[in-house]
Order: sequence, then structure tokens, then C-alpha cells
Amino acid sequence: MPEVAVPPQTTQQNTPPPVPIGKRKGKRLLLLLVVCLIVLAGAIVLNVFQKPLPKNEPTQTVQSLFLNIDHPKDQDSAINGELLVSGKTLPHATVLIFTDSDDTSVESDDQGAFEGTVLLGSGESVVRVTAYDGNGNEKTQTLSVSPES
Repeated sequence: MPEVAVPPQTTQQNTPPPVPIGKRKGKRLLLLLVVCLIVLAGAIVLNVFQKPLPKNEPTQTVQSLFLNIDHPKDQDSAINGELLVSGKTLPHATVLIFTDSDDTSVESDDQGAFEGTVLLGSGESVVRVTAYDGNGNEKTQTLSVSPES
């Protein structure tokens, strides 16, 4: 038999023809733009629909300044020229106690209780008790007290 020449076998690959460089750059740029738009849209959606986190701060109730005198009562008598003044106001308020001959300053405790002693002059004395809060507001009560007879 005569020999038949067999053409060399070539393998065909399914490769696309080369894409020009300018077109590849345009596709990459378009892909990058689409990804950026998706990220931006996601950020906007999260920002719009995200609820603010609750703050665990204690709420403070603003209480109006008040002044209640427990002792002495109006027209009470003082013992040995000294007068104990006690009462209640806002916690940590400054309380000034004045007479014609003496004055003292005290701070109320955590519950608002205060107590201070002042000297009285001879005869009937006027006692002024004034409480001040942290905002500069003040409340005053005036009492008449006599020395013990």
C-alpha cells in the first residue's frame, strides 16, 4: 500500500480574537463605575433606614426650688440665745440663715435636709432663711423668734 500522507493534526481552540486595549480599559472603567454606584446606593440605604442607637443616659427630672422650715416655727422661743434652724430643700443647695446679729451658711444633704445654728440678739429677732439652687434661683422664708423668757 502506498503511504498516504496524513496532514498534521491541528487543535483548534475556542479563543476569541484579541480585544483592542482601548475597549478593555472602557469595560474596566464601566465595571468600576457600576461597583461604586452599588456601594454608594448601599451606604445611602443604610443611612436612611438605620435607627439611632438608644442612649443609656439617665433622665433627670428638673425639680423646682423649694424651702420648708421644720424648726423653728413662727413665734417660737430660742434657748440661751441660740436658735437651731432645720428644714428641707433641694439636695446640695446652699442655705443661708440670717439674724440681726449672726449668719451662717450650710449645704443640704443628698435628701435635701439642712440644719444650722445662729445666735439671736436680745428681744424679738427676725430670722431669714434663704435657699439657693445651682442655677442661682432663691427661695426665702422669714420668721419671728423670741428669746426664752
